[in-house]
Amino acid sequence: MSTDASRYYRLAPSFALTAALAISTTGSVTAASAQTVENSQAGAASEEVETLGPVTVTGTEARNTMERQPSLDRLPSSIQDTPQGISVVPQELIEQKNITTLREAVRNVPGISINAGEGGAQGDTLTIRGFSARGDLFVDGARDPGQYNRDTFNIDSIEVLKGPSSLLFGRGSTGGVINMVTKAPTLERFNSAEISLGNGPFYRGTADVNLPVGPTSAIRLNVMGQDSDTVGRDLVEQRRWGVAPSIGIGLGTDTQFTLSYLHQEEDNRPDYGLPYVFGRPAPVSLDTFYGLSDDKEDVTVDLLTAKLDHVATDWLKVSNTLRAGYYTRDATTTAPRVNAPIGTPLSAIRVNRSRPSLDSETLTVNNQTTATANFTTGPLGHTLVAGVELGYDDTDTKRFGFTGLPTASLFDPDPNAGVGTPRGLTTNTSADATTVGVYAFDQIKLTEEWSIIGGVRWDRFDAESEEKVAGLSLDRTDNMWSTRAAVVYEPTDQQTYYASYGTSFNPSAEFVSLSAAQVGLSPEKNRTFEAGAKFSLFDDRIGLGGSLFRIEKTNARTVDPTNAAVTILDGEQRVDGFEFEANGRITDRWSVLAGYTYLDGEITEANDATEGKTLQNTPKHSGFGWTTYEVAEGLEVGAGAYYVGTRFANNTNTAKVPDYWRLDAMVSYTINDVRFALNGYNLADEDIYEGVYQGHVIPGAGRTFLLSASARF
Repeated sequence: MSTDASRYYRLAPSFALTAALAISTTGSVTAASAQTVENSQAGAASEEVETLGPVTVTGTEARNTMERQPSLDRLPSSIQDTPQGISVVPQELIEQKNITTLREAVRNVPGISINAGEGGAQGDTLTIRGFSARGDLFVDGARDPGQYNRDTFNIDSIEVLKGPSSLLFGRGSTGGVINMVTKAPTLERFNSAEISLGNGPFYRGTADVNLPVGPTSAIRLNVMGQDSDTVGRDLVEQRRWGVAPSIGIGLGTDTQFTLSYLHQEEDNRPDYGLPYVFGRPAPVSLDTFYGLSDDKEDVTVDLLTAKLDHVATDWLKVSNTLRAGYYTRDATTTAPRVNAPIGTPLSAIRVNRSRPSLDSETLTVNNQTTATANFTTGPLGHTLVAGVELGYDDTDTKRFGFTGLPTASLFDPDPNAGVGTPRGLTTNTSADATTVGVYAFDQIKLTEEWSIIGGVRWDRFDAESEEKVAGLSLDRTDNMWSTRAAVVYEPTDQQTYYASYGTSFNPSAEFVSLSAAQVGLSPEKNRTFEAGAKFSLFDDRIGLGGSLFRIEKTNARTVDPTNAAVTILDGEQRVDGFEFEANGRITDRWSVLAGYTYLDGEITEANDATEGKTLQNTPKHSGFGWTTYEVAEGLEVGAGAYYVGTRFANNTNTAKVPDYWRLDAMVSYTINDVRFALNGYNLADEDIYEGVYQGHVIPGAGRTFLLSASARF
């Protein structure tokens, strides 16, 4: 049987399930009625809308994202009125571009760049405004620490909050956080299904079924199956499937409860890309694969979320979110390394194969309670938000090593050389951490135009680790305060000007792991200064936002000058930047989304050769633009461009990754609620170096086409 045919049969059960679900219920729905929004207006006076918890209603999506209410209860104001940069990837864009992963989605957010996996890690590793966001991924406001490829089949929208957010989220968030908003049950009956085919090859099927089961209750089910190769990358495969049921009770009432579950499995041959040769990506064809044919990445994800929203009075609402997550990961990956001196003939260079291998399990339980109160004291209006977070994380990780792996030719590596080499256990680590966080902030309206915001949070983060092979036990407890302050000026409903300040912290055990070199270190501290403006123009059709910011890490980890094996808190890092974003509809037929970020990242103090260098994976210039136009009834075309400037792969700036442009386009035709679309990515077939790590760089896909057919009924 051919490879393509065998893939079809592997995915056949998923496609069959997709088709069965699509025809399992009847009814009709428009694209607008399938949207999920924050607050129901049914049965409530307009002045009471802000006090309601998030429910689902029908209606047209906001024409620009400034008008949106963030999904998080911790952010009580619209994006327009919130004094920090917030970018949204809406469902409309996800559908237009046939976006299937988080990494592809955040290309449409200014200030984010993509990292490569390291040490056996893969999944979504991103950088926001020059600082790693590896631990700053959230689903419906709860931390999502797993290392996996987040699929969009159950995602309604993606929110990116820029700048330190430890006041709202606890540890991490130096550059910002990413929150994925899942699809929730609504009171409208609808079904949808989509099948996509493309070169590579690429096969994918999804279905979305929403069924009301009473006047205030509904169930929803999303399913997905995908089998694909990366165009232009030999032997790289991604296979995954997922199912996400949910139920909502009390929708549209003062008390509503939502229970949701996600199960996703992956069976991939991972990609660790190309090595650096003389400080640049290896001068070889981008399809060159230095891994081995028995490389693997088997991942399972289970997330169970229960959320209760209650409107207690016309001035007080309370919500509680309980999340339990379980992740398993069995991965053996091959990372290419070249250590040849400058001037070595390319034909004489041999590529070393570093082969990290691990088997891990992670359990996380998190509970967040939030209360929002609106009241007045004399002439002052208050929006007070207070919350408590309790969390527990437990990880068990076994790491393995290989000896005797053969080196590879730079130009013609053999993926079968070294296959079957036995591995040996090197470390066996169990670690756990508990989190307690308490916070409150108040938005005080001084006049119709002026308001101030102030808040504080206290966190206790307690971690323990035991390495069983070496017989080493470590523990550390950190108590940290986080603050936020802002001044907001709103001369009209369509204009907002602000200046803000915020802090965050990164403990040594941030990722629920401890090392002997860092167990004695206090958390790294970060602070951000930001000034910006937001506008809704042309009858709120277009949203514009821009900001100037400085992020400072004031006690970065650096090498002890007296003992290179020890880490101390004696460094400083800084990113100065400017950001601009525009989105909305110029006319009812013409939509636009564009963004640009300038980043000047520098290691201002260090005890090694990194002092004065540029922060790794921090391009000075990056930006994008995407526009669509409905040229005739049901016929829509779109085009866009993405640019990422040159980046350094390490903090010593000895490895440099070139800049790139990517051009995309789309054409779609909709008739009788059936949509046919052709999407093209990297149309110029440019050499793109995308995922950056200090030891290797992962090329982006070559010219790719996806043909899809979707139906709503």
